[in-house]
Amino acid sequence: MQISRSQTTTKRPECTSHPGSDFALVCQHLGVGEALGVVTAEELPGEPPQSWCHACHALFVARGMKWDQETEAAAAPMAVCAECYEIICRRNHRAELRSFKLFAVMLAVLVVAGLLGTLLIYLNS
Repeated sequence: MQISRSQTTTKRPECTSHPGSDFALVCQHLGVGEALGVVTAEELPGEPPQSWCHACHALFVARGMKWDQETEAAAAPMAVCAECYEIICRRNHRAELRSFKLFAVMLAVLVVAGLLGTLLIYLNS
């Protein structure tokens, strides 16, 4: 699933913060948003890394999992430098996913602690 480059530039963006960096593609929403959720395309040889937000992905799925004029217009892919791409993706990973991971780790710790407590009670009896 790759964003078509028909509406994007394949020219390397000139980034003042990261000169000489390769380029990647993101939807317009990721470029300016925060915690929008990130869907990343499978990397293909010769293609830049590509990501889009959950809203663009929902439209992509609704349109039959293909990039067409409507989905590309909504995503309005923009070229960014590879370093900025990483920053943009980190900024847009959803907070609830981070919270869920923290919850899962805490739950695992509690389960292990509970098992250890049960084992200690059993050994002491």
